[in-house]
Amino acid sequence: MKMKTTSTTLAALASLGLAATSANAAITVTADHIQGTPTHTVQSTLLAIDVPTGTQTGPAGPNWADDADDGFSLPSGSSSTDLGRVGWEPDGTSISPSGQGFLQKDMSATYTFDLADGTVVHNVYSTWGFQGNSGSGHTYTDDEGSSTYTRVAAASTNNLILQWTDSASDTHDANFERIFAGDITVTGGNGYVVTFTAADTTSFPFVDAVVIDYTPVPEPTTTALLGLGGLALILRRRK
Repeated sequence: MKMKTTSTTLAALASLGLAATSANAAITVTADHIQGTPTHTVQSTLLAIDVPTGTQTGPAGPNWADDADDGFSLPSGSSSTDLGRVGWEPDGTSISPSGQGFLQKDMSATYTFDLADGTVVHNVYSTWGFQGNSGSGHTYTDDEGSSTYTRVAAASTNNLILQWTDSASDTHDANFERIFAGDITVTGGNGYVVTFTAADTTSFPFVDAVVIDYTPVPEPTTTALLGLGGLALILRRRK
């Protein structure tokens, strides 16, 4: 796997709790989740939000609050077969009977990553399934001014493949497509926000998780220790 960050390092970052707060349903992705070689080299830490937060609309749902524990919703008028596609469910939710992800016409969904100003986002990925006219101009935008990404009329490609194990101990792969390429610097004091917006009221776009590859801002104590270390080295050399 061509990654600048090794499995050991990623696991260590996860253990340090560098993910955003649980209120944002953020999950640190480890090297064990990644299948094969990503199309775009992983620069630092991968962080996923499985359930949208913040703004949400849609005439018949979904109800993000009610469905946040399992990551899927059956809107009014749809059947279980409508959601028969695998998404990213790291909590181990079974894919039966309703499948994964959110399906709804005339919808918007917001993914808010709780990141400090100065954080650098290298790449942004999303996963979706083809549903009806799901490629008819549905878009992703972010709050840092990146170019709008318009979805293609097909399921997301496998730029990044993440595997998860459900409650029946069966493994599943979810394909993530890169929607923004960095480096994007977080500003404004509100984290990094990605918004999905449906283009019309006739099709039923299917959406699921968003993953970012980012480098966090060093903690003040870490920066101070690095500064002290550099000072000590200078003083030692002068002696």
